[in-house]
Amino acid sequence: QIDLLWQQLDETILYYGGVVDKHMGDVIMGIFGTPIARENDPERAILCAMTMREQVSEFLAAHQAQVETGPAGPEQQAVIRIGINTGQVLLGQVGSDAWQTAIGDAVNVASRLKEAARESGIYISHDTYRLVRKLFRVETLGDVSIKGRQTPVLVYRIAGALPRLFFPMYDGIGGVQVPMVGRETEMDLLRHLLNRAAQEGRGNVVTIIGDAGVGKSRLVAEFHRHLSDYPFKVTIFQARTDQRLGAVPFSFLRDFFIRHFAIEESDRAGSIEEKIMGGLAATQIDIRERFTKKELRERARAISKLVGLGTSSITTQLPGQRDTAESRARAVAIIIDYLTSVIRHSAVTLIFLEDIHWADEDSLAVLEKLASAAGELPLLMLCMARPTLRDRRTDWPGEGVSGAVSLPLRPLDETESHRLVLSILHKLPQVPPALSDLIVRSAAGNPFYVVELVRVLIDDGVIVADESGWYLRPQELTRLRVPATLTGVLQARLDRLPEVERVTLQQAAVVGDEFWAGALQQINRAARFPFTGEQVAAALAALERRDMIVRSTVPTFTGDQAYFFRHAVLREVAYESVLLRDRPGFHLQAVRWLESQVGDRIGEYAAPIAQHYEQAGRPADAARMYELAADIAAEQYKPAGAINSYRKVLELLSDLPQYLDMRLSVQNRLGRILQQQGRMIEALEVYRSMYTGAELDGNLLGQARAEIARATIHLELGNYTDAAAAAEQAEQLAHLTGADMDLALAQLVRGETVGRMGDNREAQAAIWQALERGRTLDAPRGMARGLALAATFADDTQARQAAIDELTDLAQSLAEQDEAIDAGFALARLGEFYLEQGLNHAAWATLEQALEMQRPAANPYIVVETLRLLGVAAGRIDEPRQAMALLEEAAALAETTGNHHLRLGCRLAMGEVLLGRGDFAAAEATLRQVIAVAEDRQRLGNWIHLGETYKLLVEVLNRQGRREEARLIPIPR
Repeated sequence: QIDLLWQQLDETILYYGGVVDKHMGDVIMGIFGTPIARENDPERAILCAMTMREQVSEFLAAHQAQVETGPAGPEQQAVIRIGINTGQVLLGQVGSDAWQTAIGDAVNVASRLKEAARESGIYISHDTYRLVRKLFRVETLGDVSIKGRQTPVLVYRIAGALPRLFFPMYDGIGGVQVPMVGRETEMDLLRHLLNRAAQEGRGNVVTIIGDAGVGKSRLVAEFHRHLSDYPFKVTIFQARTDQRLGAVPFSFLRDFFIRHFAIEESDRAGSIEEKIMGGLAATQIDIRERFTKKELRERARAISKLVGLGTSSITTQLPGQRDTAESRARAVAIIIDYLTSVIRHSAVTLIFLEDIHWADEDSLAVLEKLASAAGELPLLMLCMARPTLRDRRTDWPGEGVSGAVSLPLRPLDETESHRLVLSILHKLPQVPPALSDLIVRSAAGNPFYVVELVRVLIDDGVIVADESGWYLRPQELTRLRVPATLTGVLQARLDRLPEVERVTLQQAAVVGDEFWAGALQQINRAARFPFTGEQVAAALAALERRDMIVRSTVPTFTGDQAYFFRHAVLREVAYESVLLRDRPGFHLQAVRWLESQVGDRIGEYAAPIAQHYEQAGRPADAARMYELAADIAAEQYKPAGAINSYRKVLELLSDLPQYLDMRLSVQNRLGRILQQQGRMIEALEVYRSMYTGAELDGNLLGQARAEIARATIHLELGNYTDAAAAAEQAEQLAHLTGADMDLALAQLVRGETVGRMGDNREAQAAIWQALERGRTLDAPRGMARGLALAATFADDTQARQAAIDELTDLAQSLAEQDEAIDAGFALARLGEFYLEQGLNHAAWATLEQALEMQRPAANPYIVVETLRLLGVAAGRIDEPRQAMALLEEAAALAETTGNHHLRLGCRLAMGEVLLGRGDFAAAEATLRQVIAVAEDRQRLGNWIHLGETYKLLVEVLNRQGRREEARLIPIPR
């Protein structure tokens, strides 16, 4: 008997579209979504679980008499627990087992859900709940600890199915209702056609065509919501189907009449017959007059039998059990006669038909008969379909149908998409353009995608939506995860494609968001089962017609045709469906094709080439290309890209000790960019790691450079003791290596450090040692910096003047050699010295000349600093308007660099200028903003100018007479 139960349970899994994976003792495991994915796989799995639970209960009840005497105690009662989870798995053969099986975290969670529960029930994870929340009633059980996972899983128990509303309520996101955007033209057309059908008695069959999520159902639901606004009564019919019932004859009409005659699933055959008879008789007077009660019963039975009502299940009717073609034709004629009669006796009739692309052929044929008469009836038939309907029935709703209207629903344009995003996120204090652009770009005009992408941002904690308000945590946004709600839709669409189109799309996804026909041909030729070149070309044309890819109109570097994915999320889902064993080979072919095409423009494509090498399992090649991409980004003053690519290099080379020299060089450049960005704590950590790596390898020069960098950072942070120790260590290491440039730099840093600590004699000695060594080197900026420091820490006027004269001569000599940038740097250091000495007019004249030389170079770091110094000089010579203009320009340019310290320096200078012109309120606000940012020590460390900022704030408060408040201000030392 138990074998019969197992057989019955296996058949149930297969009936709902699943696959029996394995039997393990008293456990059975089924998987859905393979070999073909369907959009409603999670729903199918739960319906299957509910049916299996009933089957087991019935089996136990039927065999209760065979149990030994005595009532079964609680410990003897059967406990039926079913766990359901949704996620990606690895599917393939394991060990010597010839059968495929699924393994992975998603499988583990489903199994543990079952084991964690003590009571009978169907338990689902949050990942599954998100996909079925509008379909089933659930009990939230809260977080449950799952063996094998560090974090608990939010678990729900299925309590039953929810009523299937044809127009469900749109529950919004976090209490925010999602508006319908960009469908005004389509809505106006539907209103016009409804009015015409009511007033003129001439109807239409409107087929609204669009991809999943584009807004077909929402458009019709909004149209339905306002039907009460019309001055006439509307008679409504509704029907929908799903993919599972496409092969069941008349299943679409079955749903049509279940809704129309209010038939419940629990109704018996006799009750169903009475409901249909009552509906036939009550709807129109002429039907009661034309037919006797016996004839009405026969008509009701004909309809019931045709569509499979009055039986336990439509699936119990095998093809051989159906009546003759003559009886079917008669039943169809009865249906058409009844519907036509209802329509003629109504002011206007609306028929809503959802998902007709999945409707069975028999039902579509009946609907086409009704559609052929629509032009002469007060009827508006609204059919919602995806483009695949045209693949099945190119002439839908039939040839020569009067009043047939095709209404393609286009994706939202960029403006409409941004409007939708901003309306959903209006509770955020501010929506960063980068976030809005990311959502819009990923959704590609699909409203459903927009909504689900926002949901996943909330689920992932990027957006926090609670009762107190919404706020953004951008640090949580590492990448925009594709929601499971979209994965199922898109995977199902992929699986319905012909094989050559599906494989071509998968191989295109390997290339990237942009791909080329030539690259696909090369990947295809290397595939295990290649297609012909003509087949691949035809597949690309077919995918373009399906609006899954878009042809580029811009000429490419190869002269080859380029394409783009219509949706970024489609590309990601297509890529995830590529077999793991095939991915490295595909990526290798893609990178070989790219390298063969780019020629001397390889730098432009370094990042995608690196990504392909990485995915192909070639870390050294990938690191080489990431390094090139980072260097180019750094040259173009794109620090974020450079930092990310340098970090990639270090990650890829972490297990390749033979590339230590490359690692040290990359760490040095990464630390320098982080330092330029003002991210001092991160930079210190990079240089610490660089020193450790160099020390393990015995690389003295690498150690020296790491220590020089650490000393420079500590000096900038005002950590003079640490700076002096690091500089002294660097000097010793550089001396051992004989590297004069590094030795001079170490001496210069040590000299400035001890000078800041008040030891001018030691400072002078170290600085002049560095200068003497620098005279034999080609290091004009180092010389300029050293001479400025020599002037700053000089003990007497003669020594100070000698340093100033040499610095002036250096600037003039560099200008004569057409080295304008280096000359400008030297003049900027001279102007900075003048400012420190209070020689403000001399500083202004010198810095103005420096800026003129530096501007053509367009190095933002150098130009910002000179603009800031010039602004300070202008403020001190009583030119506040010009000072603010220069500082605002500097601040705007500093924003483009991302350097926190540069931006703080500009704001601090603004505070000083505002104080000087007596604008105390603005000065106070500016200085408090600077303090708030500067005290973020986790990223910035101890900013050297923080004490100066506090002193200015104290002066601002004193100048306003707020002396008590000023005394409470702590001034860092």
